[in-house]
Amino acid sequence: MTGTPRPSPQKEAEPPLMISINVKSDSVNTLVEAYYQTVAEWFGRCPICQRSFQNHGFYERKTPYFFGPFLIKRVYCKHCGITHALLPCYIIPYTRVLAVVKEAAITGICFNTHTIEELAELLEADPTTIARWWKIYRQKSGVLLTALSAKLAQSASLADWAGGPLETWPQRVKKTLELIGKCRATFSSDFRYCGFAWVNIYDPYLLFKRKGCPAKSPGVHNTG
Repeated sequence: MTGTPRPSPQKEAEPPLMISINVKSDSVNTLVEAYYQTVAEWFGRCPICQRSFQNHGFYERKTPYFFGPFLIKRVYCKHCGITHALLPCYIIPYTRVLAVVKEAAITGICFNTHTIEELAELLEADPTTIARWWKIYRQKSGVLLTALSAKLAQSASLADWAGGPLETWPQRVKKTLELIGKCRATFSSDFRYCGFAWVNIYDPYLLFKRKGCPAKSPGVHNTG
């Protein structure tokens, strides 16, 4: 990869909070380069105090593997004393795959189009990893339903998005996927990435589970 100077990575003392940003790219081959160009021009305010950020260097990320090592930009709020990482929306925080891969796995299990073993082969992931993704997504389905329903309630258009059976895990997961699609179409009709990437931009803390992360996100929505 050429054309963009890469600052030396800085060692991270503790995990920063996450801000997902929309990266404009026409090809999977230019995702990383487009990310560097986006963060070079990115301007935002702290979601906690609304003051301007200061640049705070980069740290190295080694995954997704086909990208090779690349650098994630950090910004710092001097007032709050908190570091934030600017993560491209196509990567779910703390995961080793693209958001579209995890969405494909969840969709395949939910609609019973493939077995976990078949999905593992298709997506080049370990079956136990796919099973873990499904377990975490099921656990997050209630939070997703609440957050996405609240988002859609802000829309002026009325629809039947709130209806339907929600007694079983597949029903709840299907509803979350439906709501993600409705949110994306309603609020970001020209968004180029998958539904999970849109969720990252709306709230980067909705799609993963990590020990020690805040129970509630800092309220970062629609950045970039």
